[in-house]
This record gives sequence, structure tokens and C-alpha cells, in this order.
Amino acid sequence: MEEDIRKMLEENLQLSREMHTMMKKVRRSMAMRTVVSVIYLILIVAPLIIAFFYLPPLIKPYLQQYQELLGPMSDIQRGASSGAAGTSSTPSWQEIVNYAKSIGVSVPDKTR
Repeated sequence: MEEDIRKMLEENLQLSREMHTMMKKVRRSMAMRTVVSVIYLILIVAPLIIAFFYLPPLIKPYLQQYQELLGPMSDIQRGASSGAAGTSSTPSWQEIVNYAKSIGVSVPDKTR
């Protein structure tokens, strides 16, 4: 009987060691997943934060050029919409031609 108990204790010890080895692997795997998740988060969030702070000063000159380009056209549209109640807010052909000439686009004369 004492021998059976000893045999069961040795078997239990062996199984406990195997379980301990498996638990070490599981813990290592979980730690690696956490590290990789943090790295992915940094790779995604860091560029967004950098873009939020550094991109607006780089884009500002282009936005100003865009607004300068559209400024006269929006003035034409505002002028057309402030006309009579039945008129369209679309600029006339002559207004578009005058605007194109004002920004340096060569427009051929209308010939028939």
C-alpha cells in the first residue's frame, strides 16, 4: 500500500511538472501578445498623433491657395444669388469667362 501511494505521488509530481512547463509557455505567449499589441497600437496611434500636430502647418499654404482660387468664384455665386428671387445661383457664361481671364486663363472669343 505504501508503494502504491509513493507511485501515485511520483505520477502526480510528474504531471505537476508538465503542467508547470505548459503554464510557463502560456504566460510567455500571453506576454508576447501583449507586447505585440502595444507595438501595433504605437504603429497606428503614433502616426495619427504626429499627423494631428505636424500636418496642419504643412497643409495651411495649400488651403490658402485653394481659398484664394475659389474666392472670386464664390463672390460671383453670392452676387448671382443676391439678384432677383427668380434667378438661378449659377453664374452666367460671361461671369465665368471674366473670372477665367482674371486668373490668367486664355479664353478664345466667341465666334460664329
